[in-house]
Amino acid sequence: MASQARLQRALASDTPEERAVVPLIPPADVGVKLDNIQGDVYPTFPKKYEAFIFFTIEDAPAFRQCLGTFGAESITTSAKTIEYLQRIQLVRRGNIENTTKTLADVPNQFNIAFSHAALGLLNIGSIHDEVFMRGMLKDAHGLGDIAGPKSKLGHFVPDWDEHWMDHDNPIHGVVVLASQ
Repeated sequence: MASQARLQRALASDTPEERAVVPLIPPADVGVKLDNIQGDVYPTFPKKYEAFIFFTIEDAPAFRQCLGTFGAESITTSAKTIEYLQRIQLVRRGNIENTTKTLADVPNQFNIAFSHAALGLLNIGSIHDEVFMRGMLKDAHGLGDIAGPKSKLGHFVPDWDEHWMDHDNPIHGVVVLASQ
């Protein structure tokens, strides 16, 4: 009960330093389902280390079957991420007695994202967003990617690994792994 009161005080704080770690949580009445949003989308993972694993789907039925065995519980949702951020904030303030155990309870975080092409391969449907439908390579400049050495005035070429520049090797998705 005492830790719940501390958490409520931390959440009610108006000072930027105290709010920096805990995201503003939308009120329950806005219809946002925090268990249905990946945690690196909102509020973003607490992380010191992060890795991105890009992939191409070669056998859609086999990939879909493997993905089905993976389990939704493996994805770090926004709700889980907010819980982790709250724990970290309490530890940083010294409001938790067993700091080591509390931070150890913040596991590695995991999200997965798919391209428009991957959604089609997996028969998931379309998001109907023009930029998303064009793909990452065609919108690399708009995504803020760095210009590569092959870029020229009026012709942007991202600084990507050559493997992903080949249209026969499209990026179908990315796995995001993050850790404290």
